[in-house]
Amino acid sequence: MSVTTTLPELAMASDPIREDGVGRDVLEARAVVLEAAVAKQASMTAETIAAHRPGGVENRDPSAMGWLTYLCWLHSAYAKGPAVPHTSTAARWDARAMDDMRAALAAEPIHLTLSSGRSVAVYPKGEHALHRLAVGQIALRWLTERRLALLLEAEANASPDVIDLLHKATAAEAHLQAEFVAIVTHAGAGVPWAESSSWTQPVPRWMRDDLSTADIVALQRAHLEVNLLRINAIADRSRSFASGGDPMPLAAFLGVMADELKVQPEVMARRYSLGEVFAMSYAKFEAHERAKAKADADRPPSSR
Repeated sequence: MSVTTTLPELAMASDPIREDGVGRDVLEARAVVLEAAVAKQASMTAETIAAHRPGGVENRDPSAMGWLTYLCWLHSAYAKGPAVPHTSTAARWDARAMDDMRAALAAEPIHLTLSSGRSVAVYPKGEHALHRLAVGQIALRWLTERRLALLLEAEANASPDVIDLLHKATAAEAHLQAEFVAIVTHAGAGVPWAESSSWTQPVPRWMRDDLSTADIVALQRAHLEVNLLRINAIADRSRSFASGGDPMPLAAFLGVMADELKVQPEVMARRYSLGEVFAMSYAKFEAHERAKAKADADRPPSSR
């Protein structure tokens, strides 16, 4: 989905040096999320990760540059993949793999305690909810960029029009962030509201006013864990043992699984989390492979 700017002139009003400045907190937040994905790789140890983290024996620099170095190392480690041997049954079903499968099949949420003391849970989501989240995040990123540009313009020209636009952008940004919280903390694979022609939906006030930056980072990390890292771990293992072939588009994959489960594709997209679907698919593939191996082993040598 493309977002059309209504204030194109503001894109030219920003200072490139100020916009390009990235603090250590941003680098650290990105590294924490990617670190969780790398830690799931069967060939990765906690000691190796600690050594490359800022302040470790392989990366002594604790500054923002050290976190940038660590982030680059994490990207490189993630790109290499899990490195699971094709013949290793133990690696195929180690404790981590079994835990990923169990959590995905059970659509198990991650429970968090926010800085206010409020307890919430972040749930695995289906394709419909994940699409809504993705579009919301694109819009949020666009709004944040425009709000920063407006702040720079307000420094030079604090006119009523600019201040009004800044207030509207800030309010819209806060609402999109609250919608993200409302969706990821809603129990089940769907969104917390019924179908409506309105894009903007009401959200509880505490989701706009009572969340700290640390809360948002924790919610985002939990969302990535239940809706990306679990699925990636299962998909990586599946690719390690499958015979190959072109990857199936997600829409086609969900259509096939809907047919196998005898449910409507719409039901699949709204009521089943992607983790559940991928775990069921992998379990089915595993059962098929075991049945095939047993059949081959039972056949007389002359017929092989």
